[in-house]
This record gives sequence, structure tokens and C-alpha cells, in this order.
Amino acid sequence: MSGIVAWGRVVISDSAGRRVASALLVGKGSLDLAAVDLLARYRLWARRFGGSVEVTGLSPELEGLLELVGLLGQVCGQAEGSEEVGVEKGMEPGDPSA
Repeated sequence: MSGIVAWGRVVISDSAGRRVASALLVGKGSLDLAAVDLLARYRLWARRFGGSVEVTGLSPELEGLLELVGLLGQVCGQAEGSEEVGVEKGMEPGDPSA
């Protein structure tokens, strides 16, 4: 069995941008989707109160899982929210759909 591994730091901020909580995201052994589920729940909870969640110091494993499930940009400060779902950039009227 592996020892304790740090996968990143979770920072939760309130609606004014003030840090209200910060903690290391750690676990034993291999990273799995339970950690991603936990981050998604933190994000949902924070957004309900107008706040935000950011993860810093990502391990490559956590970064890969977050990218796989589409949360990387939402918890790492890379704004994906500026794009509308289902709208592709650079499309011109009359272009065949992909």
C-alpha cells in the first residue's frame, strides 16, 4: 500500500473573492474519481453561495482526470465559461456541420 499522496490544494472563496477555506487534497495510493466527485461537490456548494473553488499545485494524475471529465478549466482558473455550450468558434453560415 502506498503512503499519503498530495494531489493539489483546494481554495474556496466567497462571493467577494475572499478565501474562506483552503486544504490539501490528499489520499492513499492511486487517485480515482472519488476525488473529482469531491471537487465537483465543493464547486457546487461554493457556487450556490456565490463563491468559487480553485485547485492549485495539481498533480499530473488529478489534472488528467479533471480534463477527462471537463472540470479542469472550471477549477483551475482557465475560463471556459465564456463559451456557450454547443457553439463552435469560427463557424461561418453555410459551413457543413462536423
